[in-house]
Amino acid sequence: MASAFLLGLVSVAAAQQPPNSPRAKAAMRLQQYIMGTEDTADYLAEHFAPSLATGEARARTIAKLEELRNKLRDGQLAEMMPEGPMRVLTLWETPSGPDFEITLQLTDSKPHKIKAFEAKPVEANGRTNPVELTWDTLQEWFEAEAENGFSGAAILVRDGKVVLHEGYGWANPEKRIPNKPETIFAIGSTPIDFTMAAILQLYERGELDLSDAITRHFDDVPDDKRSITLEHLMTGRSGLQDFHDLPGDENPDHTWIDRAEAMRRIFSMKLRFEPGKGRAHSHSAFGVLAAVVEIVSGQSYEDYTRENLFKPAGMTSTGFFGEAIPEERLAVGTGMNSSGEINAPPYWGRTSWLVLGSGGQVSTVSDMARWLNALHAGKIIDRQHVRRIVGPGGRAMGIGGNQFGFEILYTMAPNNFFIIISNAIDSQKQLKAMRNRADALRELYPPVGNPYSVGIAIDADETGVRVMEVMPGSAAQRDGLAAGDRVLTIASKSMRDHDPIEVLDELLQTGKPIDFEIERNGKKKSVRVTPKKR
Repeated sequence: MASAFLLGLVSVAAAQQPPNSPRAKAAMRLQQYIMGTEDTADYLAEHFAPSLATGEARARTIAKLEELRNKLRDGQLAEMMPEGPMRVLTLWETPSGPDFEITLQLTDSKPHKIKAFEAKPVEANGRTNPVELTWDTLQEWFEAEAENGFSGAAILVRDGKVVLHEGYGWANPEKRIPNKPETIFAIGSTPIDFTMAAILQLYERGELDLSDAITRHFDDVPDDKRSITLEHLMTGRSGLQDFHDLPGDENPDHTWIDRAEAMRRIFSMKLRFEPGKGRAHSHSAFGVLAAVVEIVSGQSYEDYTRENLFKPAGMTSTGFFGEAIPEERLAVGTGMNSSGEINAPPYWGRTSWLVLGSGGQVSTVSDMARWLNALHAGKIIDRQHVRRIVGPGGRAMGIGGNQFGFEILYTMAPNNFFIIISNAIDSQKQLKAMRNRADALRELYPPVGNPYSVGIAIDADETGVRVMEVMPGSAAQRDGLAAGDRVLTIASKSMRDHDPIEVLDELLQTGKPIDFEIERNGKKKSVRVTPKKR
């Protein structure tokens, strides 16, 4: 699936392949078992399908669970990564010994019990980079990262000047075509930013209002969805499901459906919560917004974005799946999965309305730099609205990727940002290494905006806001927040009624202690975190 999340000063995630309720609950329940004293047989009987919980398989599963509990009891659930409608990969970090990745496959029908269960240690992340990262050693550092598995391209901008713009590794390993600065990659759900900009453009031109109910633009909207507004769609408040692929689709990203079928699916699916009464990222919501762009403008989404976004930004290498790309500029994915005759965007078919508006596009690090520069220069939308895309003060970090080997990470501060893209995310190890590279690069830049940080990544699903990751050595880790905690309130403000980014943005101005009310393993708890100086 396409993915994107924002990492701000507090590492606030909009969606890192965001979990839906069955997958999140299964991961949280596994954490509760590993960290607790529950009898293994009871946990197995309640949460595993008969194929693992009965017969000869029962003893093997119990032994496997108890072995994992012994190895991971002192560790923590660091990350959850849904890999399909009923499949989730969890990463567990341990203070000593190897980290583990545990994959859970759930049954399609309720109560969604675990029918497949795989656990394996994560290999050590290659050799340690021997080069200390500084502005003077950038090229050497990236060359060492390439030796350590990085394949892709990077651009770093400092004080408005490009200080590195290079490709590393192979765009096409089979044909020995190297990655170059102008190599074209799939960019995950980065198009969410484009869809946001298109809607804001139309708003500025007076062609729609963000308070519009979707009934203004669509006929036959079901009663339970008639109160959804464009603002709800843009801010995770719509209640729509995250994705609208179906079990019968050959591929959750690439199976072709048209706009009408996408809207039929989206509007027929059960809401996760009443519109405006919760917060959960939804790729489907951006599909609806893409449809609004077409309906209001009278152009296809592709034509509108080319003419109104990419052309004024000078983006000549940004396009859509299924379009021809010269072989010497094409990045082929070497991912955990493959699609098409060649695992690359031209061979994935025309961008489907399964992902249009939140995925299905390609670009280069150069074009993405042009995009950020154009945004901040006011060439796309008014500067007053840019914050909605780049976060407060440009502090957000965008992340997008897919299961076919591609991953993009980029910061968004004006005149000081980096963009790195890879076509070789073939394991959880490489995904983690890619995130580590981004974290290291961020340290090169001066802090933007707030001088304090709590150090968490948070996400939202239909049950509310959750802590997805706690950064090592952070204030949150020191003071007791943990991955999997459901955040009920921050400084007494309900996360169902307030944007966590905005709440924390204000609180982190001073560095004063912040009170979190959380729910952990079904019990409410108060945690006070004193932010650290950045």
